[in-house]
Amino acid sequence: MPSPLARAAKRRNNIESLRQHIRVRYGCDSIHVGTEMVTEWSLRAVADRTVELFQLMGQRAGMRAYAWLGNARGDEQPRVVLAEPPVQTASDAVAAA
Repeated sequence: MPSPLARAAKRRNNIESLRQHIRVRYGCDSIHVGTEMVTEWSLRAVADRTVELFQLMGQRAGMRAYAWLGNARGDEQPRVVLAEPPVQTASDAVAAA
């Protein structure tokens, strides 16, 4: 089991990776403002997701984005979903992805 310091370093790296993905995909910087846990249900698996919440800056100032790594199939690709109707919560974002 990784040490608490190793887990914290991995989390910081994940958040920075997601910020970079948002920057490339949407052309704006973002600020990490929170973390929510979401349980993702699929036909084959149940997975707990750590969803990071970001406040977007620049052209999309005031918008939020939900971002996480991976899906129920086990890949580690970044997922980013903007908080636009009908997405209003982290659970909505995971379901929409």
